[in-house]
Amino acid sequence: DVLFLCDQDDVWHAKKLATLMAAFELRADLLLLCTDACRIDEGGTALPRSLFEVLKVSRVELRRIHAGQGFDVLLRRSLATGATIALRRTLLEDALPFPAAWVHDEWLAIIAAALGGFDCVEQPLIDYRQHAANQIGMPDRDLGTKWRDLVKPRAALIDMLLARDASLEQRLAALGSRVPDPRRERVAEKLRHLRARSDLRGVPLRRFGTVLRETAGGRYRRYGTGWRSALRDVLRHD
Repeated sequence: DVLFLCDQDDVWHAKKLATLMAAFELRADLLLLCTDACRIDEGGTALPRSLFEVLKVSRVELRRIHAGQGFDVLLRRSLATGATIALRRTLLEDALPFPAAWVHDEWLAIIAAALGGFDCVEQPLIDYRQHAANQIGMPDRDLGTKWRDLVKPRAALIDMLLARDASLEQRLAALGSRVPDPRRERVAEKLRHLRARSDLRGVPLRRFGTVLRETAGGRYRRYGTGWRSALRDVLRHD
């Protein structure tokens, strides 16, 4: 009835199964849980900062998730890592098949959140191994990495995000009245925001009006990293 995703190179803590099963038994509406994780290196030595700390999961985000507002949090950015996830088998009926543009853990989490069944456990329940062969992983980012991310081309990324959220919009429509209207409206607004960002290709000076409008409307904050996303759009070269 409850499935636990497993990466073969991580280490589960002894209390992981009991802790998560207790949460599912207590809450019939719960569809998916993710947890924090301790990071370890290839040899099993502890690394500084937990998974949530590297992801910069804020207290505000955690409070919103616990209050049932996880959909808005996940629509802005993913924080559910597959190796930490447990889900009800019934969620697969609504989540499968996975759209090509989505990673499986992100998709499972946002569909669970759209249906009002997403939450997280703040304590680390696995050792998440970081090494050179990680498919995704969660390494620390230095200033050089952050700067290269700030100025790199964005057109292909925004096109990918448009494809992702278009597929999300279609799936939520298929789920019908089980998804509250405000959540569907959020996806539609995010798509309008992404289309505005997609139209920024070309001369940088022409971007300021759109960037200012989207900033004033709060959409960079709701669907991106706020001023950092706006600055990326000003600095990017397509």
